Amino acid sequence: MTVQLIIAIASLLLPAASVEGSRPHGATATLIEAHEFEPCDYNCGAFNNPRTAYCAEVDGSIITGERKGVLWIGEDDEKSLRSKVGMKLLYTSQGNSFTLSAPTGQTISVKRQTKYEGFTDLRCRIHVHESKLAQAVASKRQKSVPSDAFAVAGSQIGDYKPEFVWYVCAKSVQEGTLDCNKWYPDGKSRGIEHYCLISSRGVEVPNDFKFDHLASSESNLILSSGDALQLDHRGRINDTLSNPNEVCH
Repeated sequence: MTVQLIIAIASLLLPAASVEGSRPHGATATLIEAHEFEPCDYNCGAFNNPRTAYCAEVDGSIITGERKGVLWIGEDDEKSLRSKVGMKLLYTSQGNSFTLSAPTGQTISVKRQTKYEGFTDLRCRIHVHESKLAQAVASKRQKSVPSDAFAVAGSQIGDYKPEFVWYVCAKSVQEGTLDCNKWYPDGKSRGIEHYCLISSRGVEVPNDFKFDHLASSESNLILSSGDALQLDHRGRINDTLSNPNEVCH
């Protein structure tokens, strides 16, 4: 039997091994967080459609996405793989989506990107914010929004959920606060947010304060030092402190 004939027979007997060896095996993903949420805040009755937001680390990079559940029922922790947080899964990229596969063999498809703002890991939140701030850069700034205003990601809370909001902040010596005027993308003013001059970690806000625009979000402003500002919860009448002697809290 000639060598050529042996090779031909072998190629006919072993097609599966040849094909399998040419398939990409994907990458390993560590599932950092997975949360069920409802874009309508569960206030839409039969039109509620719970979904799951995912954040994972793949080869040192962060990916985020979301997956719709079934009608108003959603998906349980096992079917959605929310029960696999902290575990290593098989990740395969598929253009505008990706798949996550558990060691048990279960595979789910996840749409890339999410507006979900409830991630606790800063890396996940920043990844979500990157796409929102890209929209701010590409948008046409309304005339009512000052030229020195900066954008941060919208909070996705309430009836109107903008992708981003505009802020201009300045210290108020009289009230001992950091006062931030806010505008929505349509240029409408959303009033003033007042922040204490002491951060959540007890650090005084410096005069040359700067914000971390990627880490910050609406009503949750973060300084470049990593310190989170505290909203001033003191009582006000017509935006004037009811008791100016009360300590900011």
